[in-house]
Amino acid sequence: MANSAQELLPEAKYGYIPFDVFLMERWDYAADATQDQKQWDSLARQYLALKPIERYPYHKEASQRFFSNYVPPDDNIVIARVLPSFQTIQERNFCGHSTTHTSQNPALVRTHYSDINEQTQNEAYTTMAEDAMLQGLVDKYGAWNDKTLYDYGDDWQHVLLRVPGLCDQERHAYEELYHKSESDGQDRIAPPVEDYEELDRWLWDWSCKIATRLYVADRETIDDGKIKVFYLDAHGNGIWHHKLSADTLLEYNGAWHGMSLAEINSSFSATRENGGELFI
Repeated sequence: MANSAQELLPEAKYGYIPFDVFLMERWDYAADATQDQKQWDSLARQYLALKPIERYPYHKEASQRFFSNYVPPDDNIVIARVLPSFQTIQERNFCGHSTTHTSQNPALVRTHYSDINEQTQNEAYTTMAEDAMLQGLVDKYGAWNDKTLYDYGDDWQHVLLRVPGLCDQERHAYEELYHKSESDGQDRIAPPVEDYEELDRWLWDWSCKIATRLYVADRETIDDGKIKVFYLDAHGNGIWHHKLSADTLLEYNGAWHGMSLAEINSSFSATRENGGELFI
């Protein structure tokens, strides 16, 4: 759970994040408050569906608000009611952090909570998250562990509805640069694992389309001291994922910053299949 003593970063204030701008523009202010969750989920999906170039106006406006010390109206429903209810301070600080940092470490979300071995699982996750943050491998606002918020089981993509900004880290000063991160027309279905050359080519092509990585501690991994890393495009689609031992995150991170997804997959995985474990 987010620390209640935490405060919003200046760049994470309500109204300052690109999705905030989108939400304020598209929100149905005449709808009853009982429809807030339905509206939020619908608009989060719409935002994720936007191409990076289509998000540029919201990025630009958010940046202008930050640098001009924009003060949103206190009576705006999105500012006063919706955003404080649907996002934690940690989540907002993670998204706001990307406005002032050219690169950002991933978030680590725990999506499995069980009454069986609960204490052991809690201790394992806490140790893993603290070690990862101390080594600078997880963003300091990105360790998300709250059963009331993230108990998704294997359906980790629900977190994208809470934080569509997870796939919104890429920001440019010039509009034309956004075209480079779009994947229109690119085949999302990986070639057969037996076709090594074609699969490597496919992974090479997709490496430049990765918008962010997301670490997930789910039912399959948390008891074994492992972690999954998902490579997501700008729309939150999982391009590929790996599983690795949590105590090798430092080595993995070094490989990530020096190698392509294709090279990592071929060098450290015993299998070419999506979800193969990395041995680093």
